Amino acid sequence: VEKGQEPATNFLVLGSDSRISAGDPSQWQVGAQRTDAIMIVQVSGDRQKVSVMSIPRDSWVDVPGHGDGKINAAYSYGGPPLTIQTVENLTGIRISHFVIADFESFQNLTDELGVIINLKEPQTLAGTKFPDGAQLLNGKQALAYTRERKSLPGGDFDRVKRQQTWMRAIVRQTLTSGTLSNPTRLYSFLKTATQTVAVD
Repeated sequence: VEKGQEPATNFLVLGSDSRISAGDPSQWQVGAQRTDAIMIVQVSGDRQKVSVMSIPRDSWVDVPGHGDGKINAAYSYGGPPLTIQTVENLTGIRISHFVIADFESFQNLTDELGVIINLKEPQTLAGTKFPDGAQLLNGKQALAYTRERKSLPGGDFDRVKRQQTWMRAIVRQTLTSGTLSNPTRLYSFLKTATQTVAVD
């Protein structure tokens, strides 16, 4: 950090595969859920830039107190605190805050906004066939898009790219659709968003 410059703020964003901990992290239960997505989001000290780094959920790492295992098991063993400790030990990055997102609930945000995702090839999502190119997806279709892994040549790495694409599409649509300048739409968006994520 340069002299006089504020340090960056690092958020650990976890995508839970269970509704238990998304709306209320206090309901976390040992062994009840793992994390579908793990991302470090860094906001620059001047608050002008955001960088995102994904950690594949099947990465084999040292989970403190539990030995070697998949990184997403840390959440199952010890919830957000153990996951944060595991990520900090792995990356050397100090985590400032954490966010837990329920990716199934992201369906509601997708339906709320009308999200467009550019498909690289024709595919069937939630029972609907799509050609390649920019496609308007509903929540179930977008969730199917991000959950696919077995048919992708890069496996979990391609899945991570799809998750990031979906998140970018949501942010882009939020910023360009007039949502932030329309009080009615903004209230509806915020109501849906608060049911989707939990923060520390």
